[in-house]
Order: sequence, then structure tokens, then C-alpha cells
Amino acid sequence: MLDIKLLRETPELVRQSLERRNLTAALPALEQLIALDADWRAQQGRGDELRARRNEVSQTIQRLGAGERQAAIEEMRQLKDELARLEAQVEALYAQRDGLLRGLPNLIAADVPPGLSDADNVEVAR
Repeated sequence: MLDIKLLRETPELVRQSLERRNLTAALPALEQLIALDADWRAQQGRGDELRARRNEVSQTIQRLGAGERQAAIEEMRQLKDELARLEAQVEALYAQRDGLLRGLPNLIAADVPPGLSDADNVEVAR
């Protein structure tokens, strides 16, 4: 299975490998995988922001007066609900991303000659 970091850093290398394998039909899946990964990372970042805000509000609740405390508690509830929805989305995106990633073949070795069949292979020794 390909490393997602390799795909993020050098997607062109993966594209070239697919083309050399004559798997151009897998190129749309590769593009979808790249888009899903970017979306997954963005949602992860949003989740981190929500968790940080939740922690911040949680720490300030103790110092607030009664009226302000209720507003902060309501904000905590909203953050909790939004975070739960977001985590479900993140899990779904991860499952999709992982499924597509598992469907891609490993990179082809640089010394493998291009060709459509065994007839295109170079005979090294007999």
C-alpha cells in the first residue's frame, strides 16, 4: 500500500507509475483520493479548532457569573454537537480515503521497462 505522505508530496510520481503500468483508468481514483485527503485534513483542522475552543470555554466557565455561565454552558453544548457531527464526517472521509488508497498499486520500479505485455520485456539473461 502506498504511503499517504508520498502521495501528498509527489502525486506526479504516482501518476507516472500508474501510466507506466497502463492503469490510466485508475487516474480519476487518484485525483479523487487527493481531493478526499485534502478535505479530510481540512476537517481534522476544523476539529482541532473546535476542541481548542471547547477547552477555552471550559476553563472560563468557573470564572463567570451566573448569567454568563449559562451562555457559556450553551456554547459548550453547541460545540459538543458540532464536534460530534464533524468527527462522524472525518471518519467517513477517512474510510473513503483509505479505501481508495488500498486500491492503488505500489510504485513501479524505475528499471522496469514500459510495455503492455510480457512481449515488451527486455531479456537480461538466458
